[in-house]
Amino acid sequence: MKNALIHGGKKLTKICITTSQSEDSIIIDVGNNGKKIKPKLLNRLFTPGANQQHRENGTGIGTSIIKLVAEMHSGNINVTSENDWTIFRIVFPAIQKYKNITKK
Repeated sequence: MKNALIHGGKKLTKICITTSQSEDSIIIDVGNNGKKIKPKLLNRLFTPGANQQHRENGTGIGTSIIKLVAEMHSGNINVTSENDWTIFRIVFPAIQKYKNITKK
């Protein structure tokens, strides 16, 4: 959310966080209606130091750390920036319910 506030520009009026689940996935969406991310940056956004232009606002490794943590939990992250919305989607596999557990 901090990045949305820093880079969203004057157009930014909303930041939305939604969660949902399906039978096999847990989904977390974080979106904003601020300034779009340029297509050339979208292709490398999860690479450490991808946005060196704004280095004074951070280390440039935040999105790569989020990607690494998601992957450590068998998940993934992607981003879209179109139709006046930028949305980061993190998807984790749902935990299978334990079978053959008896209550005592």
